[in-house]
Amino acid sequence: MKSLLIFLIFYNCFTIFSWNPVSATNAWDFNFNFSGFTNQAKLVITDCNAVKLEQEINRVLGGIKHKGVIQQPHNIANLSHVTCVDDPFMGKAINLTLFKMDDVPKHGHMQRLELKSASKSKSLVAHRDEEIIYSWWFYVDPSLTVEKQTFTIFSLKTGSLDSHNHSLASFSLSKKQGLNLRFDLDAKRQQTTKISMLLLSAVRGAWIQAFVQVQYKKATGFINVILKDILGHQLFPAANQTGIFHGDTFHSEWTSVRPKWGLSRTVSQDYHNSVYLLLQNLQVWKKM
Repeated sequence: MKSLLIFLIFYNCFTIFSWNPVSATNAWDFNFNFSGFTNQAKLVITDCNAVKLEQEINRVLGGIKHKGVIQQPHNIANLSHVTCVDDPFMGKAINLTLFKMDDVPKHGHMQRLELKSASKSKSLVAHRDEEIIYSWWFYVDPSLTVEKQTFTIFSLKTGSLDSHNHSLASFSLSKKQGLNLRFDLDAKRQQTTKISMLLLSAVRGAWIQAFVQVQYKKATGFINVILKDILGHQLFPAANQTGIFHGDTFHSEWTSVRPKWGLSRTVSQDYHNSVYLLLQNLQVWKKM
């Protein structure tokens, strides 16, 4: 039994490590694949003038037929929250900016600027017994300040029979725990686990590549997380750690799970400064 468990852990680690760049000109090459998986979406911006950015985001994430893939607040200055910008490393990037003058939500306590797959997209939304890899590059505002309040830059949100959205897993930022992974893999206890992945100082002002592999199963699923820097060096997990977490990744009351990339923060008087997040090469892969 012990040898079988070791084999399963090794197999799960190998699955996400088996991506192969088509060319190796850059450590951040946008062309790669995962053995046994089929690409469902690829959002890469290479020319700010070639496409209308919000239309392209809607197209890739399923927003042509199903609206609502970009969630953004309003501001009195009528500034653009979603723009295309030049970047010395990526060439171009998607800039998501929450402004100081953005409105406070009428309902709830969270201010959101997020890109999310359409809720009715069969190819981008996960269901029970499916296995999906989410990969993307992100760059956090170097001047970002966070305290104890919730500040999320990626999440896997569920649809459920009770019409309440739950979070299976998320990347959150805090002063004490830096970039931390939060997840709830115990349907009985419903207790959030927090894993500190990187110091806040290591996250701000640096391009980071993220891979999140999820096997959506009742009781026997897993989440596998890997972070790399611009040179391809692995940042998380460390050599003496694991990035694989086993448990219930599809609770009985859930109907689906979809990814959200962007900024989601708690609104408070001292936590309302302008902040931005850069994104590039968002991809979704499904095991066939």
